[in-house]
Amino acid sequence: MKPRKLNPGELSFLVFLGIVSVIAFILSLQMFLENPSLSGQGAFPLITSSVLLLMEILMFLEIRRCPKTFEKGSRIPDRVLAVIRHLFPDKIAIILAYVIIYAILLPIAGFAISTYLFLWGSMITLNRSKLVQSIFVAGGVLIFILVVFQFVFKVVMP
Repeated sequence: MKPRKLNPGELSFLVFLGIVSVIAFILSLQMFLENPSLSGQGAFPLITSSVLLLMEILMFLEIRRCPKTFEKGSRIPDRVLAVIRHLFPDKIAIILAYVIIYAILLPIAGFAISTYLFLWGSMITLNRSKLVQSIFVAGGVLIFILVVFQFVFKVVMP
């Protein structure tokens, strides 16, 4: 079997996750040592962080055989841009921007207007050919959300 190539930023993320795993393990071990019983406050965090640390070690052993062409030989800004392009391809970055705008607009314009604009903008971004249909679909989805959550489940909308 041919070893796979590492994705951009995969090794860096695994190193970061390894550091977080070790910190979580140390903190959970301290909690467990305060009350060393299976019903104590540190038992579940210790088990969870142990599994996390074990999985991290297994991932490092797996990628040890992978060629590290991306991580070596390029400048750090180039690496960062490659990771961002890999994580957020074209439409994902636009939708993420819509989510941020939605969060900002929600307290200003209210739930109905900001949700409608978010739904409509997302639909237009994902399928530009159905402009008129997306206006009605976004409105229908908004009405459905309002009816179900506000009137059926009695949830107070922001």
